[in-house]
This record gives sequence, C-alpha cells and structure tokens, in this order.
Amino acid sequence: SAYYIAASRLGLGNPNGEAELKKFIEEQPESPLRNAALFRLGNLSFSKKKYKEALQFFGKLETSALTSEEHEQFLYNSGISLLETGEMERAKSNFNQLRNNKSTIGEGSKYYWAHISYLEGHYDESLAEFKKLENSPLYFKIVPFYQVHLAFATGQYDEVLRLAVPL
Repeated sequence: SAYYIAASRLGLGNPNGEAELKKFIEEQPESPLRNAALFRLGNLSFSKKKYKEALQFFGKLETSALTSEEHEQFLYNSGISLLETGEMERAKSNFNQLRNNKSTIGEGSKYYWAHISYLEGHYDESLAEFKKLENSPLYFKIVPFYQVHLAFATGQYDEVLRLAVPL
C-alpha cells in the first residue's frame, strides 16, 4: 500500500510523493511494484528536464515487465534523455525502434532519428526521413529548413533555390 499512497500523492501533485516513491524503492527492493515506481520516477524526472536523473531511473527498469505502451514511452523518453545528455548513438537506436509507429511517438521518433542522422552527416538517410514528415502537423514548419540545408550540403543548388524561395 506504500506504493499506492506515494503514487497517488505524486499524481495529485503533492511534493512528498516523489520522496515517498524513492523511499518505497529503497525500503522494498523486492516488491513487484518497484518497476512501476521506477517508471513513474523516470517519467517525472523526464518531465522536469532532469535527463540524467531520468536515465538513472530508466536504467534500473525491468523493461520486459512494461506494457507495450509503457515500453514505447520508455524508449521515447529515454531516447530524448540520451540525446540531451550527448549519447546520440544510443538515442538513435531508441528512436529507430519507434520511428515506423503510426502515432505521435512514431512521428517524434522519426524526427529525432532524422535529426541525429543529420548531425552525423548521413544526409541522404536524414533527408529521406524528413520527407516523410513534410505533411506532419507537428513538424511541417521545421522540415523545410532541414531540407534546404541538406540540399545545400549535398550540392543540389537548384533544389536549394526551389525550397528556400517559399520560406
């Protein structure tokens, strides 16, 4: 019941909820609810942009015990956390697992995967992925800027002019 009390407090915005969940994990390391507590704390840290802390909680998870929805959220949130802490290769791996999903997480993963490919200098694969986001309600405004830069970087100057003029 300590987990449920702490999780409820956390869900209601009680500042003690986080400390109580941490205490629960420490005092009951064998509890079957430990994973749920770690998942909640990882997501809480992520939402506060405490990416290193989020990765610490996510790193202790038994990911095989997560539901498919939780696993997707774990991959996405830990992917962004990894990217924010400079671990691009691991982040790209997370986004790669999600980028073909037909969901908001899938579109976000596709964007971040393309962005990392862009940073790595893999322009062709980056451009191909950004093209898939041209009509995305979330990314249609930023994609053309990547496309212009990628066309310039690959020497497609006519394409630069075609894409840049409407911007």
